Amino acid sequence: MSQMSATGSAYAEDGFRVGRVLGRSFGVLGRHFVQFLLVTAIPIVPLAYVIGVELVSAVGVKHPDPTAMARLGLLMMAAVAFWGVAIMIAQAIVLYGTFQDMRGKSMSFGEAIIKGFARFFPIIGLAICTLIAVGTGLMLLVIPGIIFGLMFYVALPACVVERLGPIASMKRSIALTKGHRWKIFGILILIGLLSGIGGAVIATVLTIVGGAKAMLIGRFVWQAIMGAFGAVVVAVIYHDLRAAREGIDVERMAAVFD
Repeated sequence: MSQMSATGSAYAEDGFRVGRVLGRSFGVLGRHFVQFLLVTAIPIVPLAYVIGVELVSAVGVKHPDPTAMARLGLLMMAAVAFWGVAIMIAQAIVLYGTFQDMRGKSMSFGEAIIKGFARFFPIIGLAICTLIAVGTGLMLLVIPGIIFGLMFYVALPACVVERLGPIASMKRSIALTKGHRWKIFGILILIGLLSGIGGAVIATVLTIVGGAKAMLIGRFVWQAIMGAFGAVVVAVIYHDLRAAREGIDVERMAAVFD
């Protein structure tokens, strides 16, 4: 039995563990911090500009120009749309880098971008389908939306790694997360607490030291960091769920990238 097969068997024996997911995710992010940060910062840039510059400058205007307000609304919608598409591609790029790290292989930044865009249209279709499902669930007293979000949590890795279509990826995610959704929910709560507390501390300190602009820049960087960490966590969870359920090792999972 190879070392990788032995690793897969070990995961199958002791199952899906929260501590291991978080520990490995921090390790992967630490080894590729700059690359992953750059990838997840790009989707936020237009949104940060609209909120931090355009929207802030419009606040407090007693008699706003209707044309200017309409332009601001269009800019906001465009920025949100760009973020929704770009963040999915960014997560696919981070997914590739995470799997390369877990395989003990070096990550080429250019190759990671190519791999991320290779599944562009299925990823867009998946984003639309999950947005409709989760959004509908959130409108139905919130709780169904949270449940749907947990059910579809690893749909993106399934789409990229297993080359599935949008609906097939969602079904695959439902099957993989079954029995582990409370653990995934706990991981997301911990990440949310880290993001919220860290963001509040950064905003307070930078506001005192450098004012509003420094605070906005600091929040932007922190959001990019948490976005990178969240993308790594998704990849690690997907890997660990498959390893625990199927006894499959990372080399077999990531063979699609070779």
